[in-house]
Amino acid sequence: STLVVWAAEHGIPIQGVPIATIKKFATGKGNAGKPDMIKAANEKFGINLDPEDYEKTGVDNMADAAFVCHMAVTQYSEGL
Repeated sequence: STLVVWAAEHGIPIQGVPIATIKKFATGKGNAGKPDMIKAANEKFGINLDPEDYEKTGVDNMADAAFVCHMAVTQYSEGL
């Protein structure tokens, strides 16, 4: 919510994306678990995040962020 308020105050358009939408984009399943998202990121982006230790490392957030960026670029490019 802080980001939404900041963006509104600065005239920057912002749109929320439901986590199920991100998960479906990444894995094909809207209810994919965190390890599934990490494995999908490893495959899609050629990285090596550890799906077993995500609670300590936070790599699940990195996987989510990578797919949010990828989804935004994909949707933007399809709109051109």
